[in-house]
Amino acid sequence: LNYMTQLSPAFDIVVPRIGERIEPLCAIYSKNCLVPIHKLLERNELRIGELFSVVRVRYVEEDEIDKFDPEHLSFFNINTQTELDEARRLAVEKCLLL
Repeated sequence: LNYMTQLSPAFDIVVPRIGERIEPLCAIYSKNCLVPIHKLLERNELRIGELFSVVRVRYVEEDEIDKFDPEHLSFFNINTQTELDEARRLAVEKCLLL
């Protein structure tokens, strides 16, 4: 996050991208996004990708992410009990807090 924060003053959104997949829940959004978000909502445009097409976006690419998180654990999704169990196992294995 520190790296992304350093990039953020020049962009409206700073978002990680691994391959073709963006990680919008891990992004930094500036206040400049508020007006475009409201306009999109008024038009019932609900996909986050629509916002990315109308503001200044800086994609943090996989090679940049690899310097800080080579296993991409920052983007581990937990939607099921199995995934939660795996996250707990990884937290113990990697000595991370969960």
